[in-house]
Amino acid sequence: MSNAAAVPWPGPSPPFTRADRMRVTVTVALGLAVVVLSPREPVPMLGHADVPVAAVTAALVRTAGLEIEQEGRVLRHPGGFAMEVYWRCTGLLPAAFLAALVVASPCPLRWRLAGAIVGGGLILVLNLSRLLVLFVVGVFRPEYFARAHDTWELIIVLSVPTAWLLWLNLGRQPGGTMDL
Repeated sequence: MSNAAAVPWPGPSPPFTRADRMRVTVTVALGLAVVVLSPREPVPMLGHADVPVAAVTAALVRTAGLEIEQEGRVLRHPGGFAMEVYWRCTGLLPAAFLAALVVASPCPLRWRLAGAIVGGGLILVLNLSRLLVLFVVGVFRPEYFARAHDTWELIIVLSVPTAWLLWLNLGRQPGGTMDL
């Protein structure tokens, strides 16, 4: 690694070389392929995160003061509403996509690792918020559940490039920490 990587960038744009642009483009293409080609139905081999995410969601719902029953990845309200948390609902895909974008970026390794860990964690927290809100909507206004689900899906999708661009620009601010 050269010493130039530790110096804050002087201009408004990062020094994306042709190789950097290609690496980010390939990362985006592979990430989109995984998202588009991955199965929509539950996959037992990939389902190791769904039950823990359902358990955390159930704990959040209880903290919010609502009754909830959890059976594996299924969350039920005594009033009749139920929703299933399967592997695509865990937030792991968008968190991994963001981490891949961050790691593919032309920045010092420590900055990339910090960005991947913090950014991925924030995406997971946002996703848990999504699951909590969806459960509450499903209990009190089930007729809006499908619309809320689609809206939250869009929010999660848009949060990935937004978080990446914010992270990329954070280190380029005067006094930024890109030189970790």
